[in-house]
Amino acid sequence: MTIERFVPYEYHFFIEKTKRPDVTFVSDTHYHNAYEIYFLISGTRRQLVDHSIHDIKRGDLILIPKGVIHKTTPLDKNSHTRYVINFSDEFAASLHQSLGPDVLNQTFAHVKLSVPEHRFDYVLSLFDKMNDEYSAITSDNFSAALIRGYMTELFAFICR
Repeated sequence: MTIERFVPYEYHFFIEKTKRPDVTFVSDTHYHNAYEIYFLISGTRRQLVDHSIHDIKRGDLILIPKGVIHKTTPLDKNSHTRYVINFSDEFAASLHQSLGPDVLNQTFAHVKLSVPEHRFDYVLSLFDKMNDEYSAITSDNFSAALIRGYMTELFAFICR
């Protein structure tokens, strides 16, 4: 059974960091009304995206266009930690302004990208900064602008 999940984001953006010691965690097959970036910080997982299966490890990014069916399952008996970002077309418009109209097509042309080990900490720091700003979004008027800036930087890194 496939489930449609609507993303509960403010400013058309959502980020969540999760550590799951339960190695048996399996998500339902689902899709979103938003784009998704899945970043594995530790452990291993298996991702079904559309009709392809990807085994992922620390430092892998999974890029899922909106409306595409996906699911995550365990690959081994280890725990895992991951970030998930979801963002809307409205949020993507700010990326188009900074990086050009083809940035989403260029970024989401590949489902799986592996961050080189020497760049892992840099990419993780972008996710950490976005997560920190997202947590503060209701108390600071500049958080939304900083999140857009960090996302622009992440997309520029991915496109390079």
